Amino acid sequence: MVAEDSGVDYVKWEQWKALSNYRAAADLTKGSLLVGSMLTDKKGLPEGKVVVGLSLKDGQYPRGLKAGDVVAAYRVGDAKGGSGGSSGDGGDSGGGDALLVRSATVDTVTGTNDGIGGGDLPVAVVVNQDEAPALTQAAANGAVSVVRLSTNSGT
Repeated sequence: MVAEDSGVDYVKWEQWKALSNYRAAADLTKGSLLVGSMLTDKKGLPEGKVVVGLSLKDGQYPRGLKAGDVVAAYRVGDAKGGSGGSSGDGGDSGGGDALLVRSATVDTVTGTNDGIGGGDLPVAVVVNQDEAPALTQAAANGAVSVVRLSTNSGT
């Protein structure tokens, strides 16, 4: 028993059959009122894929990066100490920049990435599950850079 309000996108009881094409986009709790923003028509991740969060600094991503872009991710060293040589670097043989992920799809980009204002750019990418450990480790160390790949098959 909820008052009708055109400003709120309620899901009405009569609409329940249409919900089979949607899944929860937020935590649903018993007794709460269901509104449209709590649902999504996006499918879940395919088998063997995971989402990895990155916090990229200026120079570690191309301007205009957006959801749906296909990128490659590289382990990069800092200008002071270079790359490699530190313990805990894991699966990489050190020395030089290394390809971490050949092809990842950008899931979300939070904030602006126009190069103005500095700060970190939160980016989530979908990768193969076996690529996640190395990418996550590099991301935690601020040592990952992404490169947008061409979507044209001829280039």
